[in-house]
Amino acid sequence: DRLLQMLTQDRRPMLRRGLGLGLSLLSWATREECWTELDGLVESADWELRRAGVLGLGTAWLATGHVRPIRRLLRLKAQEMRAEVGCAVGISLGLILAGRGDQETALLEGLCRSHSHMERYGAVTGLGLAGAGSGSRRLLRLLASVLAEDS
Repeated sequence: DRLLQMLTQDRRPMLRRGLGLGLSLLSWATREECWTELDGLVESADWELRRAGVLGLGTAWLATGHVRPIRRLLRLKAQEMRAEVGCAVGISLGLILAGRGDQETALLEGLCRSHSHMERYGAVTGLGLAGAGSGSRRLLRLLASVLAEDS
């Protein structure tokens, strides 16, 4: 509660980002325990709090492939205007899908085609997380194609 209070009251951007990341990491592998708190952050009017909530969902549901947080993240992405939050959505989807290799990465593949460089960065990072350790040639080709498009 104190960390959240500091995050909402402090106006120093770098400290707010660091506190937001710290708050999201505290959610590591908690799943349902922190759903209400994270959902509240995701609904915040403050984009830095939304970003912290999004990253919290990714760390809370790390490598589970669970549908509930994935749906929540996709709903948020559909309505989100801030590229920083869109970037965090891609990273969090990758965290949730970690260890799945080629499977279930179509969500992230679509985000890799975003017009926003920051959102593409998040999606590419998410793909890397989802395919970590798999050595997937398909994902490597996809990452190379995104890089070529950005050149």
